Formats: sequence, structure tokens, C-alpha cells
Amino acid sequence: MATGSVVVRGSINGGVVDEMTDAGHPGDGADLPAFGDGDVDLVLARLTELADQPLRAHVSAFDAVHTGLQNRLAEADGAGR
Repeated sequence: MATGSVVVRGSINGGVVDEMTDAGHPGDGADLPAFGDGDVDLVLARLTELADQPLRAHVSAFDAVHTGLQNRLAEADGAGR
């Protein structure tokens, strides 16, 4: 979780909901923490480019980040076998 992040726990219609809010999210140009995996850090760096992009561009960026993280997880899973 990024510095300044807060998890708020509440309930809606009897279900528990966790909402993460933070003072500096990646889209506002804040520095991302290093996760110790260069590939993951590189993929997540794409989020820092969103601050100046139109909302429509966010969808493709999120999709690319999600795909990149899935690929890295698959690589790590395959390496552990």
C-alpha cells in the first residue's frame, strides 16, 4: 500500500466493504514504491502517466497494466515449478 493510504472498512447491505483511499495515488504523479521486481515496477510505472491523460486513456492503461502483471505472475508461477 502506498504511503498515506488508508483502508476504510464499512458495510453496505450487510456485506463488508474495504475502500482504499490515499493522499497520493499513482495517477497524480506521486512516486510509486519499488516492489523489488523490475518487471512489476516497469509495468506499474505506466500508471504515473495517467495524470495528464483523458479518462478514456485510463481504460487502456489499466488493461495494459493488468495484462502485464498477469504475465509476470504467470512467469513467476512457471519458474517455481
